[in-house]
Amino acid sequence: MAPIAERTRFGLKRSIEPIYSGGPIGFASNEKILVTSLGDRIMGSNGETGEKIFSINKDEDDYVTSMIMTSDGSKLVVAFRSRLVTIYEVPSGRRLKSFKAHETQVITMTIDPTNSVLATGGAEGLVKVWDLAGGYTTHVLRGHGGIISALRFGKYQEKWVLASGADDTRVRLWDLNTSRSIATFEGHSSVIRGLTFDESGSFLLSGSRDKTVQVWDLKKRSAIRTIPVMHGVESLGWVNHPGKNEKVLYTAGEGNIILAWNWKTGARFNPDVQIIPNENNAIIQVISMDDNSLLTVHSDLSLLVQSLSIEEGFLVQKKLHGSFDEVIDCAWIGDDHLAIASNTEYIDIISADGTQVYGVLAGHTDIVLAMHASEDGVWLATGAKDNTTRLWNLDVENNKFTCVRVFTGHTASVTAVALGPLDAHGFPSYLVSASQDRTLKRYDLGSSLTNSESQNRAIWTIKAHDRDINAVQVSADGRIVATVSQDKLIKLWDSSLGEVIGVLRGHRRGVWACVFNPHSRQLASGSGDRTVRVWSIDEQQCLHTLEGHTGAVLKLAYISRGTQLISAAADGLVKVWSIASGECVATLDNHEDRVWAVAVRDDGARIVSGGADAVVSVWQDVTEEHAAEEAEELERRVEAEQSLANYEKAEDWRNAIALALSLDRPLGLLRLFERVMNSPHQKGSITGNADVDKVVSDLSDNQLTILFQRIRDWNVNNKTSMVAQRLLHLLLHAYPPKHLLEIPGIKGIFDSMFPYTQRHLSRINDLLEESYIVDYVM
Repeated sequence: MAPIAERTRFGLKRSIEPIYSGGPIGFASNEKILVTSLGDRIMGSNGETGEKIFSINKDEDDYVTSMIMTSDGSKLVVAFRSRLVTIYEVPSGRRLKSFKAHETQVITMTIDPTNSVLATGGAEGLVKVWDLAGGYTTHVLRGHGGIISALRFGKYQEKWVLASGADDTRVRLWDLNTSRSIATFEGHSSVIRGLTFDESGSFLLSGSRDKTVQVWDLKKRSAIRTIPVMHGVESLGWVNHPGKNEKVLYTAGEGNIILAWNWKTGARFNPDVQIIPNENNAIIQVISMDDNSLLTVHSDLSLLVQSLSIEEGFLVQKKLHGSFDEVIDCAWIGDDHLAIASNTEYIDIISADGTQVYGVLAGHTDIVLAMHASEDGVWLATGAKDNTTRLWNLDVENNKFTCVRVFTGHTASVTAVALGPLDAHGFPSYLVSASQDRTLKRYDLGSSLTNSESQNRAIWTIKAHDRDINAVQVSADGRIVATVSQDKLIKLWDSSLGEVIGVLRGHRRGVWACVFNPHSRQLASGSGDRTVRVWSIDEQQCLHTLEGHTGAVLKLAYISRGTQLISAAADGLVKVWSIASGECVATLDNHEDRVWAVAVRDDGARIVSGGADAVVSVWQDVTEEHAAEEAEELERRVEAEQSLANYEKAEDWRNAIALALSLDRPLGLLRLFERVMNSPHQKGSITGNADVDKVVSDLSDNQLTILFQRIRDWNVNNKTSMVAQRLLHLLLHAYPPKHLLEIPGIKGIFDSMFPYTQRHLSRINDLLEESYIVDYVM
């Protein structure tokens, strides 16, 4: 059998980077422009494809308190903690105006439907209205006794009005012609978080954290209805009815809940749908993407697109690309899709290029910690902090994702899961799960996947380790299960009986990862001691120790038919190892924090890595392409070397110098100039040859940069300094100083040459003085 060709070069095919790190967001539905805050930047991207449109730098500590876009997508208004409000042009990102809007921070903003005026609400209780084009104040509205928390423009009796809500629990209606409050509505018992007018302009609806929505009759100046929505409201608005030509009220907020209501009767749109509150998350903002779908912004940094269904309420259609939190685990689903667990209770099914989110697996009630996918991408096992393990059937082509089994029994977080080999019918034979309760469980699956209580019971449960179990793996034949733990041990178990058949010792710190070699009886492990060890299963001894990481090794995978290993570590690097030589043959660097997740496809031709920096990197094997490029480059250089020799022999200095510069051959270029300068000197020439003077005086900026770099290097050595000084003399006479200083990086080259030039001048002066003594003696 021919030896397996090792993979030694990988190119970054796609980097799926975060676009959101918290705070308010802006969206222009007609242009599909999504604007988010990410660290020290404000980013604009296409809401559908994720393509970056613009980026605005900001002080990372000066966080955004409010953000809004004009409906035509031409302007972005951002309020900062520093109390500055800035208007930017979109899509250029150019700053148009900045002004200090309030004496305190701006909490909320809104723009009127004509994109003419901006309203801002401050923490001091003032509402101000601004001319958007001029950036000056048109109204200052006083009356609230607390922080302004909601604003909304509307039309009442053919006049533009502004509604405001505050944490004084009051809602006020302002006449913008007179700058007076024409109505004050009292009835809430907590801060007002949402305001909206009905289509006729006759009614105003307000939502509050007191878990109610009040419907106010503007003509009667009183409440006509109180809707008990049973959750704290952070946003409310309108969405189209799925089957009728009418609008439906939505409320969203506390507990990650979004509901639809008949605002005229106070009835919930689909009361039969069970709502499961989520105490660890909340919807903090809702933006209308179009008449039928809403973008919900969650406190866990998720950006979800949801639409209303008649039977099932609001359903998640997709999760926007780039809104991942820390990537905990990942897996290939078939050939072109990825499953991503990113520090939430959801698993995202996305395209390998990150441009589409095909589905969101919802079912776990706490953070998903581990995943394992079958080779065919049909089955996915997941374990989470909710102490449960789930088995999913995935049909990506038809966008169907079904949880077929839920396994309970662990008394702490499920930290690792693994599927046994597929049976003849394509079903996983069994599933194993490990937990922080230090136990290992096996569940039989086979071809019967109905979710019954008897079938969800583990056929055996064992206490596997004395400390937390970090990973579990199943051998290719399904007979052996391996577990690794913070107790520094690797244990091998008989998968049928649950009996220990081997204990591997040698790591000096907790073991984070292990993987079976699918083509031999070997097991690799990665540890907090920063090493990777390769073990013989039969002899239960360490065969190789791979060293090179500077942080704990967190994930492993075999590639190249078991001849190479992929390791991911806390140092932010992914390394490719040759097991035979024990050497690292490639280092993949695209993460700024620990890399928790690695998955391989096509025997290592494609690798995906995910890290604590919320970045998902997709790598492609380019070993053959790189080898072909190197062969072509070698052939080109051989031909160029022959051409250079021919030019020198023919004294074709123009082509010889240009070719020597392009080949980046410092020694060859030096020998060329030395040959010229050692030849008979032509009168009036600085280098000794008028043709060479002419060639050097007519170089491109790129050629000049290379030549100056060579002169800098030659100027350091006394033996070659005369060549450097004569060329420097020629260049400084041939090119205007202004032109030279405009070349990027040239000033640094000049600065590094001055000390050595001064040294050469001093040495010549000393020699000259010594020559006077010789003349005197003679």
